[in-house]
This record gives sequence, structure tokens and C-alpha cells, in this order.
Amino acid sequence: MMSNDGNFLSQEEIDALMNSQEEEEDGEEILTSEEIDVIGEIGNISMGSSATALSTLLDKKVEITAPEVKVIKFQEVIDEYDRPCVLVRVKYIKGLEGVNLLVINTEDAAIIADLMMGGDGISGVDEDSLNDIYISAVGEAMNQMMGSASTAMSNILDEIVNISPPAAEYIELNDVLKSDEDWFKADEEVVVTSFNLKVGDLIDSTFKQISSLAFVKELADSLLHEGEGLIDKTIDEEKLAEEAKEEVDMSAKRELQNSLGETSSAAESSPTDQQRSAASSRKQTKNRNVKKEETVAVQTAQFPEFDEQISQPLPNNMELIKDVPLEVTVRLGKTSMKIREILELGDGSIIELDKLAGEPVDLLVNGKLVAKGEVVVIDENFGFRVKDIISPAERLTQL
Repeated sequence: MMSNDGNFLSQEEIDALMNSQEEEEDGEEILTSEEIDVIGEIGNISMGSSATALSTLLDKKVEITAPEVKVIKFQEVIDEYDRPCVLVRVKYIKGLEGVNLLVINTEDAAIIADLMMGGDGISGVDEDSLNDIYISAVGEAMNQMMGSASTAMSNILDEIVNISPPAAEYIELNDVLKSDEDWFKADEEVVVTSFNLKVGDLIDSTFKQISSLAFVKELADSLLHEGEGLIDKTIDEEKLAEEAKEEVDMSAKRELQNSLGETSSAAESSPTDQQRSAASSRKQTKNRNVKKEETVAVQTAQFPEFDEQISQPLPNNMELIKDVPLEVTVRLGKTSMKIREILELGDGSIIELDKLAGEPVDLLVNGKLVAKGEVVVIDENFGFRVKDIISPAERLTQL
């Protein structure tokens, strides 16, 4: 082995080359390619479920795709964010143990918070708007997202996975190192999973999920071992199915042989006997056919009505509960409102309901619709005139 100037490499240079190669190999073995693929697939499934939850909250199309998994030092993550961001701490308390950090850009968090508060995600969205209320809104959005993600992980791992309510804060990542919380050290190797986030036409960005190596190893091992168990179980089930099929085939063959034996023994009867009985057999068959034609009676199929079964009289022991008090409510109508609209309510505010003037109002008993009618005035009090009782069949269709 020679250097560029034509001389042989010294022992120190050879040792340095060998050490650098060993360090590269150790770095590659932190996570195997199989483990990285597993983590990426789990991220795809869990964040796909999270996207559905976030889409419902924001009333916007949400896509979370293409996870990229890499192992770097926590200080390198800090260096990528030169200004404050929204940090969400997710702690797993059942099924898995560990803490994940979600790092969201300030602009993206402000848009999500504004949409959560009933805004359009455009006007009035800036870093100054991230007050405690907006941070709480982001925390609630992350709570719904990670709740859906943990449910998806439960289905993947076939065991219950629970998290504590995520805590969101507006912070500089460098301050995490000064925090009393047991998060990550600057020189600690962490697993960073980057996701592409799209929310309608408002957000097209990325956010990061930071996990400890121990957490990721536990998660990957759980899934890989579960996969081996599923393969063994599938093989056993296929073997049992083949054995059962063979047993059924043998049983069918035995039955076929028995039936063939009975047929051949019947065929061995003398031709003379068959000839003697042929005429009488035909005559008896003809007589039976005539009798069958005479006794056939066609009847129309009748089926019980569903309503008849529902309208059966109440049992006698209903007397025992007739004095139980029930809550009766008259509902004029209903509507849905956003948090912003609720906060803006004041004296003189008008709320439009989903009922038209003159339409029947609903009578609810313990929250169940039982009748429709109209509101009347009796002396100085309001009353309710029943105009239509909801039948049991109609109540069933409304369940």
C-alpha cells in the first residue's frame, strides 16, 4: 500500500484508516436496514391515521406522507432550528415505554391553531399570535393525532398502547438542554423521523418526530417478533387445513366405495325377478302420481309483519316501573358552532337553528325522540301538544 508521493504508508496512517472504517461500520449498525424499514412503515400507518383525525378537526384535506428515518446526534437537530418552534412531548405509558418529541415549525403551528379556533388559517396568523390559548389548541390537535396514532400502533402490535396527554410549548430547542425534564442529551444519538405535512393549500412543510434509540429498538423488535409469530401461526393453520382436507377426502372416498358396493349388490338380483316386478312397479308408480296430483294444494306464503312483533302488549310487570321519573325535553332545534363563535356570543346574539318556522318540534324522553308536536301557551306557561307519536319501528330506524 503506497501513498500519493510513492512512499509506503506508515503504521500510524494504516491504524488511522482501520479505525475510521470500524467507526463507519459501528455507525451503520446502530439501526439495521430492516429496523429502519419497520420504523418507516409504522410511521406511515400511524401518521396516516393521525392525518384523518387532523383533517376532521381542521375541516381541511390533510396528508402526512413519506417518512425519512435517520440516526443523528440531538445537537444536530437543535442546529437545524435557529429560532423558536413548537415542541410537543408525547409520553407512552402502556404497551411501550418512552418519550417522543414532535417538532413543528412556528408558522405551521400558528395556522393549525387558527383553524382550530375557527379562523381561515390566513389572516392574523403570525408568531405573535401563539399565545397560551393557541398553544393549547395545538396541543389538543396533537392529542387527537397521537391518540389515533397510538390506536393504529395497538392494532399493529396487537396490544394496548396508551399515551399521556401531549404537552405543547413554544420554545427554542437549545433550551431543552437546560430543562429539568429528562429528555435528550446534546451528544445522544436519537432517531429522527421526518414527515411531509400538507394541510389544504395552507401548509406544505415537514415536521420531525424524535425518539430514543431504546424506544425505537423496542418498537422494531416487537413488530419483528410479532411478524415471526404470525408466520409460524399461518404455517400451522395451513398444515392443519391440509390435514383436515385429506381427512375429508378419505372420508368421501370411503362413502363412495360403500355406496358403490350397495349398488353392485342390488344389481346382482336375478333378471327374472326384475322382469316380474317391472309391470307392477309401473302400475304402482302411475297410481301414486295420480294420487299426488289429486292431493297437491298450493298455499300462498305468509310472513309476519315486523311492526306486529314490535306492537305486542307490554308485559304485566311493567307496573313495577311506572312510577320511575323520566326527563322530558322539548327541542326546538339544534345547530353546530365553532369555538370562536361560542366565545363571541353576547347579549342580543342570535343563533339560527336547523328547524323552519312552523315545523313540528321534538319531544325527547331521556334524550330519545318519542313524539313530534307544537308549542302552545297554557295560561302563562308554555306547553306541548302531541301531534305524532314516533312508532317503535321508526325509533329503530333512527338508532
